[in-house]
Amino acid sequence: TSLAPLLARSDARFVPGLNEELAASAVAGTQLVENFPHARYDGVLGVWYGKAPGLDRALDALRHANFVGTGASGGALAVVGDDPFCKSSSLPSHSEHAFAHAWIPLFAPSDPGDVLRLGRFAIELSRYSGLWSGLRIVADVADAGRIVDLEELQSEIVLPELERASGAPRPRIDTLLLPPNVLRIEQDLVFHRIEAVHRFARANDLNPITSRHARDRVGLL
Repeated sequence: TSLAPLLARSDARFVPGLNEELAASAVAGTQLVENFPHARYDGVLGVWYGKAPGLDRALDALRHANFVGTGASGGALAVVGDDPFCKSSSLPSHSEHAFAHAWIPLFAPSDPGDVLRLGRFAIELSRYSGLWSGLRIVADVADAGRIVDLEELQSEIVLPELERASGAPRPRIDTLLLPPNVLRIEQDLVFHRIEAVHRFARANDLNPITSRHARDRVGLL
């Protein structure tokens, strides 16, 4: 509550979720604003966050939201805290498989500066592709600190021209999750929106090789 005035000046609203899945559903609702004729804003950026157990609980809501889509002027970001070494958790957690199951592309920042840098790309990717984006923050990154030069983070983001898969394009936001329409949504998600993610990643060099040698035999990811 102490940050509420600061958030209000930036048109940001923090809403505690009753539980993780209802919070994800609320964020999903922010992406529908572009469909309303008298909306006050062109789009709303929605951000959900929780730890890995919360992601497990919210996964069904996130999958449904990802099928429906995200707004071109909004975007949706799911931030999850992973604890691989059980520092403050009862079980080791690694959420890559859960995000893959929901067809949500995942970013993995390596330090606090990366959280800001890759966070920008994650938001733009969501707007570009019509998918949610994920940001996985492990305990060591969450507990770390760093002085960040914000000007260094203002790199230009490349948006490749979108190409439609064969067949009639579906609406940007489609809430009709009933057969046979939902099967067409799934086809568009797998063969168009995920391919848009690949094009975005290549255009912005999001998976760089930072060190290599002619005799390399082992890779670290």
